[in-house]
Amino acid sequence: METRKLDAALLDVLEKQGYENTFMAPLLPASNEFLVKHFRIESNGTTSSHDHAHEQLHYIVSGKGLLRTKAGTELLEPGMLLLIQAHDLHGFENPFEEDFEFLAFFRKPTH
Repeated sequence: METRKLDAALLDVLEKQGYENTFMAPLLPASNEFLVKHFRIESNGTTSSHDHAHEQLHYIVSGKGLLRTKAGTELLEPGMLLLIQAHDLHGFENPFEEDFEFLAFFRKPTH
């Protein structure tokens, strides 16, 4: 068994095209079958629209943010659970003053 605590000091800037004021830290070692990542999007931060070959489960920890999909935009708030299906185009943004934090859970991709 392994335990981890959210630690803002471990968050690193995500330096990808279309990502602004966005930080990420893995919470479990890469050797595990499941990956868990902690994300923080600061005020006026955004991620580009993207998809994955795997399903992702997101749990909103704190703050508010917006989820962008083909269907439109949805407000995300603490305590919400979100399932993103494989290959669903999505992106996040934070137009609010408070930081937006969430956890992403997914199976380690197989090649």
